[in-house]
Amino acid sequence: MGFQRFESRFCAFEGPATWRIVPGLGMVDDSNQELARSAVVMENWVDPPQNAPAYLEMQAITIKEERPETEAIDEQGLDSQHLSEAVLVTYRTPVPDDGALLQKQLVAFEGPLVCTLTVSGLEDDHALWNEVGNPILGSFRVPAREWSAHIRIADIVQPGPESSSETTHDLPGSGLAVPILEGWDIDATGVLRRGNEAEIKIFSSGLTAGSAEECFAKTLHVLSRTNGLKPTSWQRGETSGGKPFWAVEAVAVREKTWGPSEQHLRREVFIDDESVLTVTLECPSESAATIEGFGKVVNGYRWLGPDKRRLRLAEPWLPAELAGQWTTAGPGVYVNSDPPGTIVITQQFPREGDLAKFVTAQTDAARSASEVAEVISEQSADGPFRGCEAHRYSLDFSKSDGDTVCLRSCWLDSRSTRSIVHVRSGNAETADECLRTLLDSFKADPPAGDGGGQ
Repeated sequence: MGFQRFESRFCAFEGPATWRIVPGLGMVDDSNQELARSAVVMENWVDPPQNAPAYLEMQAITIKEERPETEAIDEQGLDSQHLSEAVLVTYRTPVPDDGALLQKQLVAFEGPLVCTLTVSGLEDDHALWNEVGNPILGSFRVPAREWSAHIRIADIVQPGPESSSETTHDLPGSGLAVPILEGWDIDATGVLRRGNEAEIKIFSSGLTAGSAEECFAKTLHVLSRTNGLKPTSWQRGETSGGKPFWAVEAVAVREKTWGPSEQHLRREVFIDDESVLTVTLECPSESAATIEGFGKVVNGYRWLGPDKRRLRLAEPWLPAELAGQWTTAGPGVYVNSDPPGTIVITQQFPREGDLAKFVTAQTDAARSASEVAEVISEQSADGPFRGCEAHRYSLDFSKSDGDTVCLRSCWLDSRSTRSIVHVRSGNAETADECLRTLLDSFKADPPAGDGGGQ
C-alpha cells in the first residue's frame, strides 16, 4: 500500500495514497463512506502550558458535556524520540445497528503547542486497525517542536487604561482613530513613527471577528519558516476594552563581518473586534518608549462614527475606499448594513476560457435565481476598460416579499487574470455609485505585449 504525506502548519503524518487530503484538516477515505475512516489533526496553543494529565482531564470534561455517550476505553503514554511528550487515548462511541465508532487520538505536547492526530473508523473495521491505523499514528511528527518548546509566554502588549487621555488621529481608511503619542509622528497613511527607532501600524486584516487565532497561527507559521527570524514569545489576552487578542513576537539577528550583530524586533497583535485588527511594531530593540507606545495603540484605538468611516478594501488590485458603516464579512466580501443595505463581492483568479461565455453563464444564473419574482430592468454592455476586456451588467428585480434588489456586476480580463466585482443593494443609485467607486480604483496587470505597468 502506498502512502502520502499530509502537512499542516505545525504537524505532519503519512496516510494511504488512496485517501483524499483535506487541506488544514487531514485525510478522508472516500472509497466507502459507511466505514467512516479519517485521520484528522488539531493544533492548539495553550496558556498556561499543560502536561498530559492536566490536558486530558480538561478534555475529558469537555467530552462528557458535549458527547456523554463517548467513553475513553484506553490510555497509554508513549515513549517516542520524535515527540517530547505523547499520550495515546482510545475513545468508543456507540452507533446505530449495535456498532461503535473507534477513535485513537495521539496527543503530543511540545511546550505550549498541543497537537493531536485522531484516526477514526468502525470498531470492527479490522483492515483499518490492523493495516493502516498504526502506521498513520506512528508517522506523526511535530516539526514545530524545534522552536515551540522554547517560545515563552510574555507580556507582548503592556496593559493600558480603557479610556486614554491622549488626543487621537482619525484614520478614515480603516475606520479607526489612534492615540497621538508624545515623541511619535503619524503620516497620511496612519503609520506612527518614532524617528528611525520604531514604526507602528494598525489595519484591518480583512477577516471577520473570531478569526484572530487563525491570523496568529498563520503568522507564527510564516515567521517560523522565514530565514533569520525566530519566534520568541506569544500572548493571549484582552485589550482594555475587553476585546480578545493573540500576539506574537519574533527577533531577527543580523550577523556583521565587523562589529556586533544587529537585532530587529517584530511584534504583531491580532484583535477580535468588528473585524480582525492587526497592530504591528517594528524596531531595532525594546525600549520603554516603543513598548509603551505600542500598548497605548493596542488599548487606545477606537472606531470612528459612521459619518467619518471609510473602509479600504484589502484587495491590492481594487484599493477603493468606501464611505460609511462598512465592515469586512469575509475574504473579498464587504457589507454596509445601513439602509438601503449594500454588499460588495470581489474575486480574482487566473484567466481561463472565453470571457463572453463565462459572463453569459453568470448572468443567466442571476436572472433565473429563485429569489427573482419579477425583472424590473436589465442592461448589459461590453468594451475595453484600462486595457482589459470588460463586460458590465445590471439587473433590478423584485422579490416575492416586494423588496427590490439591484445588482451591478463587472467582469474584467487582463493579460493573466480575471477580476470580478459584484454590488448588491436595495437602491439603484447606491449600487451604481458604489460600482463606479470600485472601478475607479481598479488596477490591471499590464496587457499582453506591454512590458510596463499602467
